[in-house]
Amino acid sequence: MNHKTSAVAVLIILTLLLTFTACRDNSDSVVFYMPVTEDFGSLDPQIVVSQSSRVAVCNSFEGLTRIGEDGVTPEPAGAESWEISPDGLTYTFHLRKNAEWYLTNSAQEELSGVLPEVIDTRVTAADYTFGIRRALNPYTGAVDARYLGAIKNAEKVMGGHGSTTELGVEALGDYELRITLDYADPDFLYNLSRTVAMPCNKVFFDSCEGRYGMDMSFILCNGPYIIYSKSAEKKTLRLGKNPVYNGRFPAINDTVYMYYIPDPVSVEKNIVKGEFDFCTVSSGNLGEMATASSLSRQMRNDVIWGYWFNEGTALFSNLNMRLAFASLVDKTLVQPQSEDSGKTPVSRMLTDAFTPYYDFEPAGISYDEAKALEYYRKAKAENEELASAVSVTLLTTEDMSDDAREQIQIWQRVLGINVSVQPMSVGDAAVRFRNRNYEICLLPMTVNTSGTTDLFRLFTTGNTYNYPGYMNSNYDKLVNSITADLSDEEKIKKYKECEQTLISHAVVVPVFTEASYFVANKSIAGLQYVSDGEIYFNNAKFS
Repeated sequence: MNHKTSAVAVLIILTLLLTFTACRDNSDSVVFYMPVTEDFGSLDPQIVVSQSSRVAVCNSFEGLTRIGEDGVTPEPAGAESWEISPDGLTYTFHLRKNAEWYLTNSAQEELSGVLPEVIDTRVTAADYTFGIRRALNPYTGAVDARYLGAIKNAEKVMGGHGSTTELGVEALGDYELRITLDYADPDFLYNLSRTVAMPCNKVFFDSCEGRYGMDMSFILCNGPYIIYSKSAEKKTLRLGKNPVYNGRFPAINDTVYMYYIPDPVSVEKNIVKGEFDFCTVSSGNLGEMATASSLSRQMRNDVIWGYWFNEGTALFSNLNMRLAFASLVDKTLVQPQSEDSGKTPVSRMLTDAFTPYYDFEPAGISYDEAKALEYYRKAKAENEELASAVSVTLLTTEDMSDDAREQIQIWQRVLGINVSVQPMSVGDAAVRFRNRNYEICLLPMTVNTSGTTDLFRLFTTGNTYNYPGYMNSNYDKLVNSITADLSDEEKIKKYKECEQTLISHAVVVPVFTEASYFVANKSIAGLQYVSDGEIYFNNAKFS
């Protein structure tokens, strides 16, 4: 372990304990503490990236919908009700009329002279319209914008070929909003609960002059909580009960402190001791949390490990070259050997974390050296430049590097191409993967959605989360044909075709899935865990 990092973590823990003890003794307030292992970034809902900031935003803002206690069903939130046209293309939302923005004293002071003396604090249809238009504006850089891709003209606007005024989002009055789609999206109401679809007050946004979401002075909240403070060192975020919130999900506790603790071991030890209340963690970092009788654990099997091929490179833009490498993958070299590892060997992309889940075993790419050579020769015949390819780099994590070295020996022996391993930390590797800065990688991909349609939409052309850069117009048409009016049987048939296409085209060679966990003290009731970036605190209480 890095001693400097450990020292910082210990100092933070010691400081926390003093605060923690003082708050626990105060019987008049209910305070919770959550460690996060990702630093806080921007709190702008439209562009929020880190898991820690997503959690803060989903509690301090309220979208048109919110995910219910079953973790799947969208419920009314900012919208009291809605109607959907028979063809599934037009949504008319009726907003609750008692929703308000909370303008903090610090925001008024910081923006004095810029912010109008009188600002309309009502949350209106114009705020949702502006928020969604911001999300789909390519200049905003919203990483989750593709979740709103079904909206009329969204693809055109995101591609830089149209104005946001052309989008199918229109305020019909202060409390009525109409959204028109290009195609029926069965997950649309779910996607409206995401941070990217949160409302944004244009007057306040413009007054921030480019600083919106950068600090508590430049944020305007409408959810069950408000962001009271964010430390100068970006180590602590404090959420407090919103005094003007009048919706269906008021906070029954007073405060949630979120602490950035980069050391997973410190998180583990102090959760077990009861010095933190809840956290999210990968199976590999559970440690003592896996068996502690004082803790409850919720598992979500949403991390897919596999060999991913970057189709944005000259080498792997060729299907036969991808098939050549995929045909030589020996999964047994990297698959978990013990049942208690929290990892499950797989040969498919869908896990039981997705709804609907269906049993299906796609025809995979089997280990076959003769077939691999045949694909390799075809690839070189199709593109003379590929014949001169002499080296490839495999990006992976430090923990997997030894196993990966055994795999590259197979590629080198059969294909005669030099393959080197580039190990790095999980965080650095994840950044490279997201930026498509790799050729081949053996890495996990966390899928932050529970909708099966959304999973397959990730791999459509131009999708922000399409890290392999897969481009197939027929696949795009197939995904877009999965509409809300189809029966479950019809949808599953298309899902199977999507999954088989991705496997057959060697977009990824799945190796195993890894679970993520939400761990909480058993004395706490009412927490709602939807995903790593969606944890609702408002009903949390000590039982």
